[in-house]
Parts: sequence; C-alpha cells; structure tokens
Amino acid sequence: MDFKRLELILLAVFVALDIFLFVSYNQNQNVFFATDVSQSTTESLRQDMKDDDITIPNKLSNKAQSGYYLASRSNEKLSNQSGRLTGQNFNVNSDGELTSRFYQPVDYKKGQALTAAKALLKEHNRILYGHSYKYVPELSNSSQLVFTQKHNGHPVFDVKARLIFQLDDNTITGYTQQYVDNFIVLREKNTVISAKAAINNLYTNSEIPTNSTVVWYRLAYYGFLDAKGSTIYIPTWYIGVKDNSTKTVTQKQINGFTGALIKSKSSESTYYAVDD
Repeated sequence: MDFKRLELILLAVFVALDIFLFVSYNQNQNVFFATDVSQSTTESLRQDMKDDDITIPNKLSNKAQSGYYLASRSNEKLSNQSGRLTGQNFNVNSDGELTSRFYQPVDYKKGQALTAAKALLKEHNRILYGHSYKYVPELSNSSQLVFTQKHNGHPVFDVKARLIFQLDDNTITGYTQQYVDNFIVLREKNTVISAKAAINNLYTNSEIPTNSTVVWYRLAYYGFLDAKGSTIYIPTWYIGVKDNSTKTVTQKQINGFTGALIKSKSSESTYYAVDD
C-alpha cells in the first residue's frame, strides 16, 4: 500500500473517531457513573440487588484500569496465505472470514477438546497465525471453542479477531476465523472504569433482571465503529448474566471509558445455554 493511501485511511479513521467521541459525549451526559458515587450509595445499590434476588461476585475490584482507542483496517492475510492450508475444504468470503471443514475430523477424548484445539493452533498447515489466538472460556460452550486475539494483555472479543472451533461428538469438525494483522493506537492511554462500577452501571440501566446471577465479567476490546474499511475498538466490560430460571446467559457490554451501556451487534451471539 502506498503512503498516500495509508494517510487517507488513517485520516478517515481519525475523523470517524472524533465523530464517535462527540456523539458519545452528548449521549452520555446523564449516564450514572458508579465510580463517582459515595460508599453509602454503593451499599444502597448492593441492597437493591439483594432485594431483587440478584447475585454478584463477592470480591469485585473497585480499581480503575487503563486502555486505548485502537483501530485496524481490513486485510487479505487469510486469503493470501490460505494456499498453505492442507487437509481441509475452505473458503474466504469478501469480509475476510475463512470457513473450513476438515476432511478428517480431529478426534479427542472426553474433556480434552481444549487440548486438541491448542495442538491444532501449532500446526501451521492447519491453522493460519495460530500463535496469535488465546482461549476465551467465557465465550465457549459444548459446541464451540472460542479463541481471540489480544492487545496489550486484553483479549479482543470482536468477531473480526476470533477463531472458533466447531465441536461434534468428541471431534473438532472445522473452524471459522478472522484475523487482524495490526492494531493501531489512536490516542494516548485513558482511564477505564472498574469492574464494580461496570456492574453497578449495568444494574442502574435495568440490564440485570430479578432472580439472576452475574456469572462472569471480563475487560476486552470491542469493535465499536466501522468506517471506510477500518474498525475502531474501545475497552469494554463484557458481563455474563444468568437467568436463574431458564439457566441461559446473556452477554452484556459496558463502555469502559464512559460507563454507558453498549447494545450488541446483531452479528454477535449474545445468548447461549449454560452447560450442565
């Protein structure tokens, strides 16, 4: 790619980021920020949750963290390198997603699916850029194992940075994969709200129903905005809320910078059954 074209792409990304920041500021003027409330208010929230039969983890950190605005641009890495792949039938679509099915499914013993998947990541003729992905138990279940890329120690939960192995009857049948070849830091490091603040904000937004349990929470990067073939990512608290009656878990998201509720993209699966 020539320098002029790269310059134009980055300019478009920065303009999109500025628009996003302006819109976020105006939309979030009345957002309840749990980081700014008094201890008595926090205790009142805890009592309200208890009255609503809501269970949350006992040791929630009140320590603020840090993160960046990131960007990535679309690439053809998977398509260009797919000729290295063997033992599978695959295709790469216009969005850069590679879908593959092994000619011979990979067998594993009961309870050893993760071990088998990690071994596949090391086989360069089976999986491209396998070293770039780390296992995410919060997004995985009995039918799929989800791996994501990372930036600065935090996973990137956006679909553009995922590799998902498909499981069936003690075999790995295939996988889908998207890959980000480079994350660009757009702005200096910013403060990210604490886990406790994120869960409090989720509750005050009426996103934790009665008779439910917060079963997991994790700080990760989310692809918040797409612009001109590029994606802007922000630190986001992902929170799993289980309905105690139906035993299903809903994935919720809180903007790590502003504390505002994020509505999930329709392309992302937010509901799944809890395995017994």
